[in-house]
Amino acid sequence: MSTPTTPRRSTRKSATSSPAAKLSTPSPTTRSRLLAAQSPPTTSKSRGRRSQPTTPSSASPAQASPKRKAAGDNPPAKKARKEAGMTTSVSEASGLGSKATLNPGVLRPIVNLVFDLVNQILPDTAKLDSKDMESISHQVFDECFGVRTYPFTEVSTVFGDFVHQPPSGTEYTIRTHSELLGTQTRPDSGKLELDDASKSFASFLSNDVTFNVEANDLQNSPHVRNVCRFISVKKEMSHRILIDPMLLQAVAISVGYLAKHEDMDQSLSLRHVPGEVQPATHVEGVGILSSWVTLQAEVHVPNQRIDGTNICLGGDLDYLAGWVPAFSIARSVNGGHLLRSVEERCKNNTLSLTEAKKKDTVGMEASRQQSIAQGVAELCRSSKDCIINVLTDGETWEFIKVCRTKNNEYTKPFHYSMTQEYKLSESPELRPLVLKLLVAAMIGNPEDFDILASVC
Repeated sequence: MSTPTTPRRSTRKSATSSPAAKLSTPSPTTRSRLLAAQSPPTTSKSRGRRSQPTTPSSASPAQASPKRKAAGDNPPAKKARKEAGMTTSVSEASGLGSKATLNPGVLRPIVNLVFDLVNQILPDTAKLDSKDMESISHQVFDECFGVRTYPFTEVSTVFGDFVHQPPSGTEYTIRTHSELLGTQTRPDSGKLELDDASKSFASFLSNDVTFNVEANDLQNSPHVRNVCRFISVKKEMSHRILIDPMLLQAVAISVGYLAKHEDMDQSLSLRHVPGEVQPATHVEGVGILSSWVTLQAEVHVPNQRIDGTNICLGGDLDYLAGWVPAFSIARSVNGGHLLRSVEERCKNNTLSLTEAKKKDTVGMEASRQQSIAQGVAELCRSSKDCIINVLTDGETWEFIKVCRTKNNEYTKPFHYSMTQEYKLSESPELRPLVLKLLVAAMIGNPEDFDILASVC
């Protein structure tokens, strides 16, 4: 989703007109700023620290009062509203007296007044870049509406405000058969509490021979062999060279399974477009199917108001596996072209997320909190109930299930559970297991991830 940009204010007239005039006759430039202001502010696409509000070094008491009064108790503001022919009733003017939305017409005088003050304090606004304007809009939005905005990378201070935190050690509730090998038999997929399509999928995930072959082929592929021989893995970006092959192999396995199993193919399609099965399309080298899985990197998530809180979260996702109808990509794939412009088609159709980390940081609390916050923001953006986020450096893999809280099970609006860390550098025999869990996360129902993991 593209981030709304705020046009620069080039020049403006001297602020000598009456407040009423300012309220009733906004400039075209302000009007364009108003359009951008109607959307919640978004974070920068960079992974840097949260942008700080621009603070004037020298402002008169009139310009920067240490104590803000409520709009209804401000005589000058009330007089200006009256002269502009507007109601002086705060609840009536805002539209909040009868409904919980803000009347669009009220935004114009608010934006006018804000930018009048900005121009008084910072006369040369033409030199303000987009980050400066973003800082101002964040601070105004936060102060006026009591909203706290955080990038995913700085969520630790408020994490406990919206996520239930189980006692240490009890969050590892997602267990796989491979971990318990020798202590119990693999569950019978036909007796699992799943729909028929998911039972067949669970049976596929329990096939060790298939995934052993897939993992062995991947590890011996020229690309992976060259990565191991020539790449010095140190920073996060270099670790992505290790992550990419595993994710792409999981996508290929997932799409191949959908082409051979119409029930799962249609189930996945209906999960994203309820009541409407997408037309089946022939895709060269794969087969006939309705659903397709795409892998996107560096996906920006605009600020999302977290349900039940005054917190907004936003930032970048390293990887997003998304669903699209197969017919929408068939021409590109069949023609041997790169996929383009699939991001908008995947909006609200996210399958799973992956957060890349540098070596030895996967198990850190800050890394897990960032991944969980990403899952929460994606749930708020898509109105879904559950999603899987994968935390990895390419060698260590961890799967986190993030869910909305239902039936007052917890006091916080979201909760999570997770697998153990799977360290392939120490236990390469776990590579097939990681592939299974990636496939389960991509095309399985995320609410059933615990059950699907139990047969892996």
